[in-house]
Amino acid sequence: MLTVAGIFLMTCVVLGLVIVVSLADRRFWTERQLLDAFLEHIPDRVYFKDLESRFLRISRSKALTLGLERPEEAIGMSDADHFHSQHAAAALADEQEIIRTGKTMVGKEEEVIWPDGHSTWALVNKAPLRDRRGQIVGTMGISHDITAKKLIEMEVAQKGIELARSNVALEHWRKWRRRRARRRETFWRI
Repeated sequence: MLTVAGIFLMTCVVLGLVIVVSLADRRFWTERQLLDAFLEHIPDRVYFKDLESRFLRISRSKALTLGLERPEEAIGMSDADHFHSQHAAAALADEQEIIRTGKTMVGKEEEVIWPDGHSTWALVNKAPLRDRRGQIVGTMGISHDITAKKLIEMEVAQKGIELARSNVALEHWRKWRRRRARRRETFWRI
């Protein structure tokens, strides 16, 4: 038979468990809200993938870039479902290397080739995705579109090549003029 002290003790234990679960639930809810807000509003493309490089979760901007209406549509898909095979293979190789070594990849400029053949450029950071025990369970990454920057860099490089060619042509012209001037001087001396 339970005594008053036993009932009181059981009530305290149950109440304590309810409070602990409530606090844990509140913390989980807050963390979930923060992640949801981040993925909804960040302009960069963010993803989380499993060990086979299939999407677990992506940001809204990544979904829009992939032509999806909602980020949830990407779950279970891979880069091969959205990109040219050359780009998908390179991304898979990077991610498998990260999973194998546990090393983060920072500041890689990637040319992204789309199925229709057009390309864009992205500054990419990728890292291992770990569980609470520190085991690698996938990869995560963020990419920033740098297409406009790369187009300007390529244009500047092209202008540099054109300038170098112009300088060579100008130097040839100057040499020609000097030779011509020497010939005239020689002609008039005779």
